Amino acid sequence: MTEAQLKQFLHDFDTIQNKLLFQKNYHDTYSNSISKHSCSSDEFKLMLITDAIKHLTPEEAFIIEIHLKDHHTWIETVELFSKRFGQKKERSERTLKRIQSRALNKMLEFINSLPDC
Repeated sequence: MTEAQLKQFLHDFDTIQNKLLFQKNYHDTYSNSISKHSCSSDEFKLMLITDAIKHLTPEEAFIIEIHLKDHHTWIETVELFSKRFGQKKERSERTLKRIQSRALNKMLEFINSLPDC
């Protein structure tokens, strides 16, 4: 293992750990799935999204929760973000949109790296 590989592994450590924990916790769902039906159930999707959110940064998770899950407008999200993280972490709407995009990409990477049902 090279230094660069070690740095990359350490960078991805939480993601890998969360993915393995998810696979362990829901192994029965994967292995006992006779058809795609159980993996497409709302309960399974809820567990999958909840676990994907766990490996986001607090800022990314907050934006996903507030804007997408709670349906706040961007103006409200900016205000709530400022209240939650303080004036020093205040961000513009445009920056929050970039953070949201990065968070969604992280979530998709996590979800797509899991084994198929």
